[in-house]
Amino acid sequence: MEEVIVEIDSFSQLKEAMKGKVFHVTSMESLLEIKKSGCFLNNLSENRSSWFGNTNGYFRNKGCISFFDYRKIDDCPEWLPGRCNPLDILRHDSMALLVIKPEAYLKLVVPGRRETSKERKMNLVPMIEVGIKSSLSLKLIECAYLVYKKSPATIK
Repeated sequence: MEEVIVEIDSFSQLKEAMKGKVFHVTSMESLLEIKKSGCFLNNLSENRSSWFGNTNGYFRNKGCISFFDYRKIDDCPEWLPGRCNPLDILRHDSMALLVIKPEAYLKLVVPGRRETSKERKMNLVPMIEVGIKSSLSLKLIECAYLVYKKSPATIK
């Protein structure tokens, strides 16, 4: 898996870099665990912390690993990326974005209609959040972007 170090000073830089890609967001610590195990695993047991501090994620509760689909990000309403921004580095000094290879797109699960009140209360980023059931081999990861803030005061 190729690793690319990226220093950013704006969200727009990161959004531009991810356009056309499907990716998973995680901490640098979790990236080390993923690399050591050789695959992603779902977090149904909640034994690993969530990058977003969220235990009520729609895909996590469905036994999936969450990914963000930026292949058609320009088609999303203007408000959407700010509502729950998967590229929110403001809370952290660094993060890893793991981009999947196109051959993994066949494994993507889109959210179904949330029928029950319990499902409607689960967190889901509309139009861009997708999942992959159970696990995903690192062989299906195209690239890992290791993202660092240039300066916390400059990120907008």
